[in-house]
Amino acid sequence: MKNLLIILLLAISFAGAWEKTWNLVHKECFRDLVQLDDGGFILVGRSGWPTSARGEIIMMRVDVDGDTIWTRIYGGAEDDYATGIVAIDDTTFAVVGVMQSAHPDHYSYLYLSRINLDGDTLWTNVSGTYVSSDTLYFGKAVDIDMDNDIIVLGGSWPTLAKYTTDGTEIWARVFNEFYCTYSFAEDMKALSNREPYGYITAGIHSILTRHDILGDTIWLKYYGVPEEDHFYAVLEIENPAPGFPGGFLAVGYTKDAYCCTSLYFAVRTDLDGDTVWTRYYSHPVYEWTGLSHGRQIARDIVWAGNEPYQTKFAIIGETAFPESLGGKYAAWLVFISDTLRGDTLWTKTYYDSLLEHLPQAIFPCNDGGFAIAGYKEDPWPVDEWDLWLLRVDSLGNSTPSAISESPAQKPEEISIAVHPNPFNSSVSIFAPDGAEIEIFDINGRLVEEIPALRGESAKPSSTDVSGACRWTP
Repeated sequence: MKNLLIILLLAISFAGAWEKTWNLVHKECFRDLVQLDDGGFILVGRSGWPTSARGEIIMMRVDVDGDTIWTRIYGGAEDDYATGIVAIDDTTFAVVGVMQSAHPDHYSYLYLSRINLDGDTLWTNVSGTYVSSDTLYFGKAVDIDMDNDIIVLGGSWPTLAKYTTDGTEIWARVFNEFYCTYSFAEDMKALSNREPYGYITAGIHSILTRHDILGDTIWLKYYGVPEEDHFYAVLEIENPAPGFPGGFLAVGYTKDAYCCTSLYFAVRTDLDGDTVWTRYYSHPVYEWTGLSHGRQIARDIVWAGNEPYQTKFAIIGETAFPESLGGKYAAWLVFISDTLRGDTLWTKTYYDSLLEHLPQAIFPCNDGGFAIAGYKEDPWPVDEWDLWLLRVDSLGNSTPSAISESPAQKPEEISIAVHPNPFNSSVSIFAPDGAEIEIFDINGRLVEEIPALRGESAKPSSTDVSGACRWTP
């Protein structure tokens, strides 16, 4: 075992941050996106009509600068919309959604199609089975599984369905025996490298369900408070930091003690669904003002990189500013560390005084940055939604709509020496000028803060310390 640990971090950034909006009809919303090899994106969602509940499935391709290459519209006789997209290969994509136009009584059918880079539809599969006042198929999420088949999550009366890449159904499973009617499933991921292979789903009542390769339930577990908590997104933790198990991370919201208010809610589990840690997040504006929390909902989460002894994730959602600060909804990006049991590394808010910012999805880009998609809402004089796409760097920096928060800049190169490592009562730490050292125990609890060092030895005041050092700019 080496007694000397060198941690080297390289700052990742780029100059291409930008923001785009589109208004095609009246109420448009992006629900999901995927990045292409050329740096552009394909986005899917809904385009709505001003005088009725009608909606259309919208698909749009943009280039690396966010300029439109093509737009496709489908359906529109009733309320049709797309909810998810995933790459099948380098040139084709599976799109899932809801199509009421296909049902004579306007109930929601699952819409599944395969498109190419030019927006051409290669095939479409619209299907559904009537159950009570809803359907078995209500497309919510889509992924590609270990067999390179398409796996689809149906929302109401939760359903998993598997299709070949030619659109032929292989099997479908309903797993609503523990859900009440209208208990929606929201997100699903195919497990690519964990045995037994299968799928993980998340939804209302803060439920996680793990399924085998045939869609049958392995386990189903509740987290948080039933009827109060809701998961909107889940992912598999494929590369946990040393000492942490593989597992799952789900995010959504939980209602707090105040009426009509909520907090970001995150639950980390192992592969058996046992809780590793649980966290709640509230926007700093409520700490500054001392006001009660507004509505805060985490909509999506992605892996955001691994560093030595640290795995990071990015959560995107919305936070409601208090009336004293304009009362608008803002997009709130939260960067967290799994190694620190969900501690916040930094946050960024995207807001202006005129329009609501309501993100729905985030995608990790090939240069280390992120793309955030959703809509901007102008509630006055008419309730109008604009398609919204935001491109940010690895620190969340973007356009003037990004509110300046705590500094998140890193130097180009950071080198830290810790000796011995691990340590208990004493340690020598060598760090750049101006570095502040924070020492955490193995449970992620902050036990010591050491001021700026320059080649000095420091002895923590705590006599029972065993943890890790983090460089804080």
